[in-house]
Amino acid sequence: MAERVEWLHTERIAQLTGSRDPEDWPLPNVTDGWTVEGIDLGANAEHGDGRLYFFFGDVATTDNGEHRWAGWTFFLPNDHQGATDSTGQPDWRFCDRCHTLFWAGGGSTAGSVCAKGGEHWYHPESWRFFLPNDHQGATDSTGQPDWRLCDRCHSLFRAPDGSTADSACPAGGEHAAAGWNFVLPNDQQGGHAGVGQADWRFCRKCHSLGWGPNGGAAGSVCPGGNPRNSDLVAWTDDTAVQRSSVVRHAAVGWNFILPNDHQGATDSTGQPDWRYCDKCGGLFWAPGGSTSGSVCPAGGPHRHHPESWRFFLPNDHQGATDSTGQPDWRYCSNCHGLFHAPGASGAGTVCPVGGTHSADPQSWMFYLPNDVQGASPSSGQPEWRYCATCHGLFWNGSAHQGLCPLSRPGGFRLHPVMRNDKEFDPLTAEPPVGVTKSLETPGGAFSHEGRMYVFVNASQERWSEQSRPGDPAYGTYLISKDRPGQPGPYRTDFLFSPRIGACPRGPGDGTRESHVPLGFTFTLPYDAADGVPRESDWRHCVRCAALFHDTNGTGAHGVCWAGQGPHRSDGLRNYSLAHGIPEDAHHQAQWHRCRKCATLFWNGDSTSLCPGGATHEPTAPGTPGLVLPHPDSPPQTPPHDTGWRFCVRCHALVRTAERHDRFGGIGPTLVRSAEHPYLPQGTEYVVVMAAFGWAPNIAFRLACLPVRAGSPPRLQDMLYYTGKDDPEERWTADDRAAADLLPHYGYTHVASAWLEKPKRWLMMYSLANDDRRTDGSQPYLDRPAIARIAAVPWDWQRPETAAEIFDPHREGAYTHYMHLPGGDDIDRRLEPGGDEHQGWAYGVFPLTRFTEWDEATRVLGLYYLLSTSSPYQVHLMYSRLRLVEE
Repeated sequence: MAERVEWLHTERIAQLTGSRDPEDWPLPNVTDGWTVEGIDLGANAEHGDGRLYFFFGDVATTDNGEHRWAGWTFFLPNDHQGATDSTGQPDWRFCDRCHTLFWAGGGSTAGSVCAKGGEHWYHPESWRFFLPNDHQGATDSTGQPDWRLCDRCHSLFRAPDGSTADSACPAGGEHAAAGWNFVLPNDQQGGHAGVGQADWRFCRKCHSLGWGPNGGAAGSVCPGGNPRNSDLVAWTDDTAVQRSSVVRHAAVGWNFILPNDHQGATDSTGQPDWRYCDKCGGLFWAPGGSTSGSVCPAGGPHRHHPESWRFFLPNDHQGATDSTGQPDWRYCSNCHGLFHAPGASGAGTVCPVGGTHSADPQSWMFYLPNDVQGASPSSGQPEWRYCATCHGLFWNGSAHQGLCPLSRPGGFRLHPVMRNDKEFDPLTAEPPVGVTKSLETPGGAFSHEGRMYVFVNASQERWSEQSRPGDPAYGTYLISKDRPGQPGPYRTDFLFSPRIGACPRGPGDGTRESHVPLGFTFTLPYDAADGVPRESDWRHCVRCAALFHDTNGTGAHGVCWAGQGPHRSDGLRNYSLAHGIPEDAHHQAQWHRCRKCATLFWNGDSTSLCPGGATHEPTAPGTPGLVLPHPDSPPQTPPHDTGWRFCVRCHALVRTAERHDRFGGIGPTLVRSAEHPYLPQGTEYVVVMAAFGWAPNIAFRLACLPVRAGSPPRLQDMLYYTGKDDPEERWTADDRAAADLLPHYGYTHVASAWLEKPKRWLMMYSLANDDRRTDGSQPYLDRPAIARIAAVPWDWQRPETAAEIFDPHREGAYTHYMHLPGGDDIDRRLEPGGDEHQGWAYGVFPLTRFTEWDEATRVLGLYYLLSTSSPYQVHLMYSRLRLVEE
């Protein structure tokens, strides 16, 4: 019997993250207390500890991962303003990547460490700075002392009396002071732009010296705090979704007119530091501008703009009486708001902390000027009103009338994984993954036998804003951890996509994974006839990706890691490798043919692994072997092929070029195999994967990974959907034979789930993306989000399984909770702001623990996460769908 999916209803439940809701609803989580200003995505998985774990992406931190300048401005002597070796230590340079000052002795950056990854970098024509120091006559009277060279990263940092406490080094931990004591000219001791370059500042986060033109830090990268665009892990143990209750203030009674600093009020006329909260609309006390300890009905502490008006409230300690204003207004010690308390009683009031407001009978009594007792707009700001619901004071001059403490947030509570009491613990894995940053977001997760597995991306520097040591293979990795609720790194299990041949996990281990390339990229000549002594008949193995010697000329020789048989040539190129050439800056020697497996391997140490058993053994021991050119070697006469790398596990030379990333984005779901007989059998579990890939064309694909009880997932067990109806031919171990399940345009995220109650498979993704055409238009921004529901995963390709669960126009999202340029001020009113781009819907991730199903009506209730880009936050959505039998 055929089945059609029919959309019935969609609504927004809550914005789960951020510091302010676009419609001023109460927030269930105020994330800026975790240094999380904005966030997206939210791949998630249930774990054995009863928690639902979330893996959010690309965190906009409250400091944007940049330096934060503090204190004096320093002026650095330099070669453009007459400084020489006699006036200060030379060879100090500005790092163009992280914006700090570092030492490049003799012009070399070797051994330095940049906060952006790799070494510091400076433009060859950039200024050279000469730093005054205690060895060349500088003293405390000529500048600020205690600036030191860090022996670990080579940056200049401040170490008062030699202390490195609370500093942050990009090499990890604190800076390590070494060498001379540098004394820097500054604006507090007569320094000026005539003596050196200005705008050098102390960073209060890492304690380094950085350059901030006009006080700005844009583009800088600080090792202190959390890096920009790292990823957040959080969890919930809530088992039900709460619905929002939005109650606006109810204005009754007199119009209060509050004295303020814009209309002549001072400390002598009333108590200062009363502020307007731009989240709830109420009045609260912020001594010295601090909101610490306050509680807002919208969630988190109250908030005021630094330049907002300061109100001065008349009170019984400064001569106010019943004749000057309405009495009995009190400060609530719980929420820090102002409320009306006749007789100092909180009876009938509502406090955002819970219960009633609290006031000490001995606390100050405030008398508020009002229009009934002669106050006018010339003496203060009008439109301050008493709320009949909570008894607080709020400003009635805005359209939404604030938010009353009687309101309750929707959604559920999130608990971040924190590394200390102020900062979240960024998602980090063992090398080569490291900290995942920009566009390296977690795409999917599943839990197996007490261990959480997460698919993450590792991208090149132009995308990720970081450089990884050794230039490792980029793509999708599987990482894992047994206690995801605790800070600390994940284990890096293996490179998932694109696959690079086959390589053992370790000595004597039958597990086969992708090769682990690191270091140089080599360029190999082929079909060479240039007179250079060469050995020909080297071929690329299509099974293990290694270079092997086709000694017998059959295209099949040696022993391959991909199985018990021989290597098999791709039949394309006959590589010709030079010998008898000395090793130099452009050529690496010690490459040998293994007499056991015929693979080309590097014989630089004894830790190689051979498919013929134990370690590789050269056919010509004691010789320099073959010589491979680097890509920066002089132009080569023969045709040549790049993309050959050294594998650090087996020491073979493997080809990494032209690897199609067919499975770059993974939406995994783990199920018991026996409960799904149409899936591959033979193991206790199977991970079904809805996948998105860029190559050889953009499309969704389907794969599964059988997993044995008591064993971790293994890449060699992967099976890929072929698109064939015959169950015997439906799956293949060759990812190159994977069929396209559905076409797609542009980038997206994909998620899958098994819905236990209706016994259906769910796939979710978005048709929207921010791709820009050559004419500057972005035609896909307002496309809908899709859910596909089917009895078997490959039926997702059938059109009747699809429903548009979210359409920004149909749901009225634009101008309400998604930004439309020219239609609202969401981009300016909410953090992180300042970006005029239109909002778009993406990152659709189901939350199966909250799924609803009515068998009688065949109505399915889905809760899911949705990112909106502007605001850059994650929302909790709810849609109802009907599964219609036809």
